[in-house]
Order: sequence, then structure tokens, then C-alpha cells
Amino acid sequence: GVFVKAPHLPENIREILAEAFKGRKSVEIDYITHTPTKSSEVKNNRLIDIYSINNSLIEAFCHLRQGNRVFKLERIVNAKITENSYKISTDVQKTLL
Repeated sequence: GVFVKAPHLPENIREILAEAFKGRKSVEIDYITHTPTKSSEVKNNRLIDIYSINNSLIEAFCHLRQGNRVFKLERIVNAKITENSYKISTDVQKTLL
């Protein structure tokens, strides 16, 4: 896996996410969320399976929430490819043809 120790630039994170998506590997991310009650920001560690990368929006299955979520690229402060692989429905359809 690719893990960049350098200061994290969005390009690095985008590259890591693209690499993970291409190889169908789950990604561990640190994601900044805003709490509705407070104006403070909370950093969450999430494990996600990416379904699509559309400019700065990442559609993925979130293991923590057990559902599909949309993540904003600018809120992902860290990304690390795991050894966990996954399939997405389009992959399954291709194998059926």
C-alpha cells in the first residue's frame, strides 16, 4: 500500500483514494465532521469502500455506519490503503456477462 508520511496535500489523498478505488481496496480515512450541536470539528476514523470518485465527492460504503455515504475530499485529512478488498455491483455484473 501507499502511505505518504509527508505533510498531507489533497493531491496525495486524492491519489491514494484513486489507487485504492482502482485496486478495490478499502481505505482507512480520518474524516472531519461538524457536530450539529457544537460548532467544533470532530475527526473520525472510518473504513470505507469507494464506489465512485466525482471531483471532490467520494461515494463509498462506510463500515462504521454500515451504509453508503458521500465524503467530501477536503474533509479527508488522512488516507491509508488497507489489505481488505471488496467488490462493487458493477464488478459483479461484469463477471456475469
